[in-house]
Amino acid sequence: MPRGHSGESCHDAMKTIMRNDARPYSYSELKTLLHQKGSWKDSTIRRMVMSAVVNLPPAREEWTSSPFLLVRQDGRFEIYDRNTHGRIVE
Repeated sequence: MPRGHSGESCHDAMKTIMRNDARPYSYSELKTLLHQKGSWKDSTIRRMVMSAVVNLPPAREEWTSSPFLLVRQDGRFEIYDRNTHGRIVE
């Protein structure tokens, strides 16, 4: 799988973006920022985002990466915190 400009994976680049500025991001904002960090295809970014979402149960069955994002009701993504958001129920 391709690496970003700093040698990180798309998944790691997404974690860095989300942790450096812990605010909700729309998918288009996140995709734009990821394109600035690496030359990943849109399909790769889409799959990496889906694989990182804790409240998308089918994604947890499809991908084995550690989920760390929560999709809010407004469709934006934020870092999942069990203390703040509660336990995710399937």
